[in-house]
Amino acid sequence: MLEQIGIDTASKYGFKLLEPLKELYKDQVRELARALGVPAEIISRQPFPGPGLSIRAVGELTLEKLDVVRRATEIVESKLEGMGLSQWFAAAWEYDLAYSEDLSRMINGFGGLNAYLFRVRATGVKGDSRSYGNIALVRGGDPGDWGLIYDLYRYLGTSREVTHVVYELMGGRGGSGKYFVSIRAVLTEDFMTADVPPRIPRDTLMEVAQEILNNDDRVAAVGYDVTPKPPGHD
Repeated sequence: MLEQIGIDTASKYGFKLLEPLKELYKDQVRELARALGVPAEIISRQPFPGPGLSIRAVGELTLEKLDVVRRATEIVESKLEGMGLSQWFAAAWEYDLAYSEDLSRMINGFGGLNAYLFRVRATGVKGDSRSYGNIALVRGGDPGDWGLIYDLYRYLGTSREVTHVVYELMGGRGGSGKYFVSIRAVLTEDFMTADVPPRIPRDTLMEVAQEILNNDDRVAAVGYDVTPKPPGHD
């Protein structure tokens, strides 16, 4: 890791740094750990993001937003633990959005749902490369069959500008709340591709959303990210 951040150990410290494991992917590290007899609870725990929680504070990074992410993540991790997920956490950004007539037209017939675009933009995956684009929010009406929310990206993700699709679970309240919290939960083997698990009960997600709102009055609304990685991954 020292060489990756620009430190030449030979000239600075007088030794050559050997890092035989640095090229391994997360699934390969876990396979090696199993071979070495590392306890299962350590092998199977979800990886912490390399840049820290700051990568989940989308947009301008502030101490307040970082604290919102930290508190929401604690709730998400405790409520969704033991469900067989690969990763489960929270992200946050400003609750500033505008109605999108074009995107709303794409989900016409989903029970009166409407689509919006957040002002903030985020990194996602389009095809085989990373893309910087819009976060779409779907809210209002009633999707009827809860399973339909997992199809939302199939429709809205066709827009080249959209990198994430989030379904609003609860919120839109006034007061001092100015942040939107997104719950993210995925299943993956290699952490390079990931699927949104369809088996999390709606009641469970609503319970998580309610607790986040009850515990932090800076949060105006909570949603569930239904974006696969990469988009279209089956």
